[in-house]
Amino acid sequence: MEKDQIVSILQKLSEAAFVPETWVKLMDDLVATTQGDTARLQIYWPNPKGIYATPGELVETKSDLNSLAKDRKILIDYIDEHKISGFERYHDYYRDFPKLDEMNDYRVTRGVGFQCLSIFELFNGEKILLELKKKLGRVDFSDSDIQCLNFVHKNIERSLLLASRLYFEQAKGSVDTLGRINIPGALLDDRGRILHSNAQFDELDNLFLSLPGERIAIIGGSKGTILDSNSLGAEQPSDVTLVLPQGDDHSGFVLHVMTLHGLARDIFESSYRILVATPVSQTRNLPSVDILSRLFSLTPAEARLALSVASGLSLRDSAAKSQISVGTARSYLLRVFSKTRTNSQSQLVSLIKSVPFT
Repeated sequence: MEKDQIVSILQKLSEAAFVPETWVKLMDDLVATTQGDTARLQIYWPNPKGIYATPGELVETKSDLNSLAKDRKILIDYIDEHKISGFERYHDYYRDFPKLDEMNDYRVTRGVGFQCLSIFELFNGEKILLELKKKLGRVDFSDSDIQCLNFVHKNIERSLLLASRLYFEQAKGSVDTLGRINIPGALLDDRGRILHSNAQFDELDNLFLSLPGERIAIIGGSKGTILDSNSLGAEQPSDVTLVLPQGDDHSGFVLHVMTLHGLARDIFESSYRILVATPVSQTRNLPSVDILSRLFSLTPAEARLALSVASGLSLRDSAAKSQISVGTARSYLLRVFSKTRTNSQSQLVSLIKSVPFT
């Protein structure tokens, strides 16, 4: 490794902790230094996701990653038992892996000839794989290549730890900001565990029960537990909205579980979700058609009908107001229920009255 290459890589490592886009440039440098074909930085657990350098034929698709999900537990157990403190060649690290033959077949079908890798554990328990690949027909990574990578291994580890910690602090800051405007909120990880909550959320002990593993159960009046936070993790395909009706000891609430987007365009993106508890106001003005449409992806006609129902009109009167048939109004209402994740007109009204916009 030439001196100018070392300087370039170390500079990018310092920057990558604060500027996520730098990781791709950094991996490009590592690929060039080792004469590889591509590099991948991927979270192995609990849910696979990652970014690539110099993407090409060796890049796995999301369906490829999902096809290996059934073997993920075996892989994670192996990684837990085989700690790694530097970069190693693929065949050296995985020589005792129980499904090595299947993994080798998978690599060959994707055109992968040789790999070298290292695995880093973040402060929150996530494990990140950094690997470099060469196509079939190329020569393996040399001892010199491995030495070059291990020369900067500690710097890579520090940068990954700092980047993940900064992202976590940004996510916590979103919850604290909600508290400053008096909105209860909590930060959830990929498994639905509560990592951080604001004071307003902590006061809602009549709505939530603590469960083992830093999880919570959400209580719905006389019906008991509606769901626990384990079902609100990253396996959920989209954001979740849940209406909690008024009980003897609490007012009505609408719970929103939202994935954090836009804090970082990198491997750490979407690791966290925010649980927001919005109280239902009996006096708050109803939101506009435009706001309701954008919040729940409603058509203007669906939004107008929902607002008519929320204002106290019957479905028949709402249909007459919109100059549509009762059958059409009923079809609109069913689509509104689906898009807002509500099951009744009373839940829909509570949801709309929880929207803090006029």
